Amino acid sequence: MNRFTSLALAAALAALTGCGGHKAKSNASTAAGSTAAPVQSNSNAPVTSGFALPEARAEHQAVVLKSGEILVIGGVDALGNPLNTTLLVRQNDVVPGPDLSEARAGHSATLLPSGQVLVAGGHSDASGATVLGTSEVFDPLASAFNAGPALNEARSGHAAVLVGSEVLLVGGTGASGAPLDSAEWNDPAGGNTRAVKGSLSVAQTGLHGALLSSGEVVVGGGIDATGAPGAVELFDPINSVFTPLTAQGRAGAAVAAVGSGTALIAGGETATGIQLGSEVTWHNGAAVAGPGLLAARRDLEAAVLPGNVFAFVGGWDGNVASDAIEVGIAPLGTGSLTAGPALSEARFGHSVSVRGTETLVVIGGWASPGNALATIEQVRITPPVSTTPPSRAPNPKPIPNPIPAPGPVIPPGAISTFPYSEDFDAGMGGWKDVTTDDFDWSTETGSTSSLDTGPNGDHTGGGTYLFTESSSPNSPSKVAILEGPTFAGFNSLEVRFWFHMYGATMGDLFLDVSTDNGQTWDQGVWNMSGNQGNRWTEATADLSQYAPNPVMIRFRAVTGTSFTSDFAIDDITVDTTVRGPAPAPGSTPITTFPYTESFDAGATGPWLDSVADDFDWSPNTGSTTSTGTGPTAGRGGSGGYLYTESSSPNSPNKVAILEGPTFGGFGANAELRFWYHMEGATMGQLDLEVSTDAGQTWTSAWSMSGDQGSSWLEAVVDMSSYAGQNVKIRFRGETGTSYTSDMAIDELSFTN
Repeated sequence: MNRFTSLALAAALAALTGCGGHKAKSNASTAAGSTAAPVQSNSNAPVTSGFALPEARAEHQAVVLKSGEILVIGGVDALGNPLNTTLLVRQNDVVPGPDLSEARAGHSATLLPSGQVLVAGGHSDASGATVLGTSEVFDPLASAFNAGPALNEARSGHAAVLVGSEVLLVGGTGASGAPLDSAEWNDPAGGNTRAVKGSLSVAQTGLHGALLSSGEVVVGGGIDATGAPGAVELFDPINSVFTPLTAQGRAGAAVAAVGSGTALIAGGETATGIQLGSEVTWHNGAAVAGPGLLAARRDLEAAVLPGNVFAFVGGWDGNVASDAIEVGIAPLGTGSLTAGPALSEARFGHSVSVRGTETLVVIGGWASPGNALATIEQVRITPPVSTTPPSRAPNPKPIPNPIPAPGPVIPPGAISTFPYSEDFDAGMGGWKDVTTDDFDWSTETGSTSSLDTGPNGDHTGGGTYLFTESSSPNSPSKVAILEGPTFAGFNSLEVRFWFHMYGATMGDLFLDVSTDNGQTWDQGVWNMSGNQGNRWTEATADLSQYAPNPVMIRFRAVTGTSFTSDFAIDDITVDTTVRGPAPAPGSTPITTFPYTESFDAGATGPWLDSVADDFDWSPNTGSTTSTGTGPTAGRGGSGGYLYTESSSPNSPNKVAILEGPTFGGFGANAELRFWYHMEGATMGQLDLEVSTDAGQTWTSAWSMSGDQGSSWLEAVVDMSSYAGQNVKIRFRGETGTSYTSDMAIDELSFTN
């Protein structure tokens, strides 16, 4: 963010030979925010938006708090006036946050290890003339801003990178309006700042920075006093030295740290125009061509997701805003990036935040100069297949972490033999309830005591699990903390576990980590919010960043507004092998045929109720509850089946989606069969849908609508056209106009 909001800086950019630069934003009264309604998309689509900011804004900062909320800070309104307001973007809504002490644009915002946020510098007027030398610290517990350390120099449009517990501020525009070559350390915990001895080779502003795994910092994407692109530079915190790299300077380029000790400098603008290319640079100074963008642009935003997946979002192509999203994965190859789903609204000057393992939250920005946006888009990213890394010069002497720590002390009783596992079948094991929360986790073997929440049994179907009983007085917003053992003696570490979060008023589940024996906690290293459906889902959290220090872990559940927010966890594994994000349920292809499913045990295994529909498919063994609709028994007169109960509120025209497995490795004779029952005067429509892109898009392969009588009927679907592909399937049932539209399925088979 903070892209050249000063009119003087925009004019300097226009001086670049052969290009128009970043256009200045109009201050005319017609420069209103976007009046378009929030985009409403099919919730299974890769791009969705159902809520918006209360006001249009651009050039803001956005930080994902450890609670999982996104704090949107300052920026400018539709007329280019800096804002002192903040917002909290939650899972499904936006609420006001506390005000800044002064309006800021061109500022930085950095999440600190404590969970607080340092907001530094910027400017407070539309012209960019009043550059700020102050900082503020957001305290999430008090939901308030407090004064932070005064900056060594007023600066706006600078780079800010967290290194250890301090924030490195580099370059920017100074109080005189000229670019700076200086840098400084800001220590919010200590309440002080100090100047960096070294300086940039060329003063520049509009910078972006990234911390490499070597402990060094790469900065780039800025412009110098003449409007020319500034050099890409490497900062060595040990020796306090900046070194220009061989990578090409690019104004408005994205900078992302990906892979091991590498940074990717993508897009941007040079004297020859806006660029398609990118460069990969190493901390030894070498640089080679990187993967090419599919759409040339500057002012694009970079985001790094778990598993070294990265994405470039939006930007400005010199004429219009871009809606492009491009995705890559380390190790980096020289080929093009993969095209991701396009934004619903093209934009630049926006923010991009990572939520969970595969979702980008894109907020605000400019649709065009002077036309600010209030919309929020959530984009689901499908990781591409890793490419072959390019050749590079060796780096035999990586620089150590700039803040050396003494060797870790292994506490007595710490677990150092891996893999470690706990299924709770023999009790709590090494896990315990703390005494400082509101209520305790409980053991259970079957269903929880409340309807429409909690699992029906443990993850594997025959043992014990832990859960939070959210009936009164344990709701609303009551906290249950389950504290685990200490793990030590690792270089890499991953926690894998299964969780169940089913309920209309489901709250929030967090995995927290402590490196000081539970005195302080990094909150929300992993988190999940809201109803995730009546299913067990696997989750992973990579804790390798904490090596070699011993770590404690804990689960923290915050109940929702009522009793329908029972959380459950089961089958925890901690291992030194990092597997990466857990595969989506049903994504691993079934390749052994024939495959059969009777649904006698309900929707289990790879068959899961979607969380993106209106209601769920229900298991049953006899008649449904309504007369004149639904079967009287499973196909053949006995056994279980699944059906859609269409009584209110599940009609009219409500959708229930049953997500099935992925099939692969089948040939031209493949055939899918199932039995269906569709009796009812107001019967709706049943579709069998297939996806060849892992559930991003769906096509109906078979459909039936209307009353089909009181018998079970067999459907036969020819799958030969999908031979050689991985095909995911699902049933989509849409009810009719009243309760007489119960539809049912039973006895599915897939033969090759």
